Amino acid sequence: MSDFLKYWFIGFEKGLENLNEDEQCKLLSECGRACSESYSKKIYQEIWKKTKNYSEFFKILNDKILAVAAFEIEENKVYELKYNRCLCDLHTKGYVNTGSLCECSKQSLLYNLNSIFPNNRIQVILVDSILKGGKECVLRIYM
Repeated sequence: MSDFLKYWFIGFEKGLENLNEDEQCKLLSECGRACSESYSKKIYQEIWKKTKNYSEFFKILNDKILAVAAFEIEENKVYELKYNRCLCDLHTKGYVNTGSLCECSKQSLLYNLNSIFPNNRIQVILVDSILKGGKECVLRIYM
């Protein structure tokens, strides 16, 4: 990583930490949307084309992304995605290490799901996060 990027992301991380939750959400929802558009939205859309219901969708998602385990908590209503490692490139490439960044992952997931279920009022909750000290990242989805 160049010195410029190293210092820039240190400043970004500090600035992110100084925002309140609403401000972080506003900023990172745009970042999550951009992340989704760069890769994951296409995967979600491809999987949905091959499935008939939520249960089948999350089962195939579970099989397609190796670091993700998908669980049905309440049939056709509540699901959980558990990640055994952080998949965010900003973290894995050493740019950002704050747990506040996990709002971006939450927003990316929400954007992915809204792209295939536009008539649903989907809610995503960050239950646990590796960057916040947890053993895994857990996102709960209410369909």
